[in-house]
Amino acid sequence: MLIAGFGSMLHGDDGFGVAVVQRLQELGSWPEGVEIIEVGTGGLHLVQRLLDGFDTLVVIDTMRRDQPPGTICLLSAAVPAVGDWSAEEQREFYADLHYAEPSRALVMAKALNVLPVQTFILGCEPQDCEDLQLGLNPPVAAAVEQALAEVQRLVVNWQQQQSRASAGGSEELPGTSQRQTSTSASSGSSSSSSMKGGC
Repeated sequence: MLIAGFGSMLHGDDGFGVAVVQRLQELGSWPEGVEIIEVGTGGLHLVQRLLDGFDTLVVIDTMRRDQPPGTICLLSAAVPAVGDWSAEEQREFYADLHYAEPSRALVMAKALNVLPVQTFILGCEPQDCEDLQLGLNPPVAAAVEQALAEVQRLVVNWQQQQSRASAGGSEELPGTSQRQTSTSASSGSSSSSSMKGGC
């Protein structure tokens, strides 16, 4: 299981994914088979790590879904195949190797056949991530601990999955139906599994 945090700490709420990963690393040791990395804005680093082979990926980043700032959502990633694009779209995609956005890194990973079947996006609605700013805005900062709890739940479910797989049972990760919670509004269900852009 690979847990990866995207974003830039220099652009306010864009640093959410990095902030969550740093807190996860501060918590200490994690079960064998679980790795936590800070990707920052270098999505190509994520693709390189996936070459080592993982069965589950959790990407943490800001995600705009027209919700109140600080709203946390967990989605099963729907990643398009490059082969379904036009020749011009493919040329434009491969011409840019920065992959600062998670969506582009995931598309590349899928093209290389290293994207885990179980890939999840743990997103947070930002308040502001356009201007230069150190630190998260209060609603997004408050959502960090909530994201930690969500990651811990995913890890526990992953461990249970591993145990069942060893015993010859189902390999589907339990408890990962699309969820959406908010630190500033009532919770609601999320019906979309496609990934929208963050900051």
